[in-house]
Amino acid sequence: MFSDLLQRVHLLLAQAPLWDGSSNIFGVSAGGYEEGKGEGAIAILLVDAENIGLTVEGEKFLQSICQFPIQIKIAFANWRNSNMSKRDLVLHKRGYQLVHVPSGKNSADLQMTAIGSSVFVHYPTAKEIIICSSDPDLNHLSNILRTRGLAVYSVVKQGKSLVISNYTTGAVETHFPTGSGVSSGYALEQEITRILKDLTDPLPGTYISISTLSTQFKQLHGQSVTEVMKDLNLGSKYIKFLQTCSDLKLRLTDNGWQVSLCNDLFDA
Repeated sequence: MFSDLLQRVHLLLAQAPLWDGSSNIFGVSAGGYEEGKGEGAIAILLVDAENIGLTVEGEKFLQSICQFPIQIKIAFANWRNSNMSKRDLVLHKRGYQLVHVPSGKNSADLQMTAIGSSVFVHYPTAKEIIICSSDPDLNHLSNILRTRGLAVYSVVKQGKSLVISNYTTGAVETHFPTGSGVSSGYALEQEITRILKDLTDPLPGTYISISTLSTQFKQLHGQSVTEVMKDLNLGSKYIKFLQTCSDLKLRLTDNGWQVSLCNDLFDA
């Protein structure tokens, strides 16, 4: 079923007129892009958020290898999935457009292909596309975009590292995370508090599970709270560290420990 739908998407796009970089297929000016100077040209980031947790550090690395600024960021996931709890809020704050996909093995890939294949129409100044997914089926999407004259990068995750392949030049680079960037117990407490505030911003005073908080920390920093604690010689008991944080309050429920901000931080 998925391969049939994918072929239909490719067939429709193959029949579309090629974009020459000066205007889109409707004859509208391409946002000030000037051939040879790249003025107004942009890069677009597509992320399968369920399979690749792109940290802020990883995102900055991707920007460093692009010739043009990443101005459009789109994350694909089943946002109702409990494993994605609260991550939609954080990604939204990081400037991502969020695309919901239904549950299913290939749903995110199909949506990414359908939307990614038409970016040259919706964003005519796009010159680079970064595709973050571990699914080889998206090689078809890469080929379609290359025929439209876009530079395409493929990003896959290997352990904690990101492997970036430039389909145009064949070059391959690997990004090794340098750590959380948290250098002290106080800095760790402040970062946990900031993340918790982001996660509960719509409803101040909300309790969330400490596992959700830990998952989001790892998504942002590439290391878990416990790993950072060990690096800083703060022990290895996550719950004990949270209990020492003056800005947090905890409660034990039938489903495990939950955490919230102290009342005086709601408007801080």
